[in-house]
Amino acid sequence: MPSDRVASVQRLLTSTAGGYLHNVVRDAGRTCSICTTPVDGYPTCWRCSQSACLAGVADLVVPLTYAIAGQQSAVMLRHYKDDLNAGVRFQHVRIINWLLYLGIAQHQPCIEALVGQPITRRLAVPSLRGRPGLHPFLALAHDMGATDRSPLLAAAPHATEDRIVTDEQFVLCPAIDLTGQHALILDDTWTTGSQAQSAALTLRRAGAERISVLVIGRWVDPDFAGNASLLHAMCARDYDPRRCPVTGDRCP
Repeated sequence: MPSDRVASVQRLLTSTAGGYLHNVVRDAGRTCSICTTPVDGYPTCWRCSQSACLAGVADLVVPLTYAIAGQQSAVMLRHYKDDLNAGVRFQHVRIINWLLYLGIAQHQPCIEALVGQPITRRLAVPSLRGRPGLHPFLALAHDMGATDRSPLLAAAPHATEDRIVTDEQFVLCPAIDLTGQHALILDDTWTTGSQAQSAALTLRRAGAERISVLVIGRWVDPDFAGNASLLHAMCARDYDPRRCPVTGDRCP
């Protein structure tokens, strides 16, 4: 049974954002087995099939929701950091905070069970866009104690905004040895997965034995190929914060 705190956050999240949030679906042939985006009969989407060929990418990717372009779920992930109205930003940040809290409190054990090793480090992916100051997601994760104080991921001196997967996009500060550890990467949005997977390669280079990714929203364009009909069918069910994003059903 969930703790009183978890149950309270579940109720708050459902009553405030349940009308536009959507659980991810894990369904072979309908959604990518890695990032959960809609596919048409294939085991993975094209982007994930390309990344999977690289040694050292994440062992497990866990999006918590779908961010559907043009809908409120996507607006939340864009405007929590950039809306000119501080009150609007606060409302979006609150939803992301609740999602991240429940993702860790409820489903970190699920990730550990599936990967087969306890998580020993949690790190957030920094921006590669040269944004001044601390990125809002990093600040949010730090303030709620979701990430460790050290080490941190930072943009490498010659990092680019190109959507490529390489271990040269990020550095670990300080450059400590992670041999044998299971690191959990936290991110706000998965579009191509290039940043999270590049961060995974950086941690793998530092010795991490297992790497998982927990991301708030898997960005989906409903106008792309057959996404609209698939999304309509997949999102017909009401949002349920208790549904496991690792399995798509019950917690393992």
